[in-house]
Amino acid sequence: MTLYYLRKGNQGYYRPDSHGYTDDMLQAGLFSEWTAKGEVAATHGEVTMIPECPPAKPEEGSYILASTLASALEEEIIAARRDSYEMGSKDESAYIAGLEANLSYLRRHKTLTICS
Repeated sequence: MTLYYLRKGNQGYYRPDSHGYTDDMLQAGLFSEWTAKGEVAATHGEVTMIPECPPAKPEEGSYILASTLASALEEEIIAARRDSYEMGSKDESAYIAGLEANLSYLRRHKTLTICS
């Protein structure tokens, strides 16, 4: 059974049991397909469903070095900081915080499984 993260626009991912929002996917809750589809319908598509990546056997999964993603993410953080400085946006600050949390996660792992 596939579980789903729920993301509501710029507010972030739903926390477990729908108790608020977070930009950190590691703190996000996972929801059944039925619950996720209900939220999408109730919010008229404002909420999006993101499937959780199920554990894959090495022969079945696609892998990528976390350092490769971390390098790309570092570039995105630099660009977002520049844009945030120019625009002074609070939304941009939350976006940067989420990127930094994901970068921290990537630095703790050698490889990641990519969902297909």
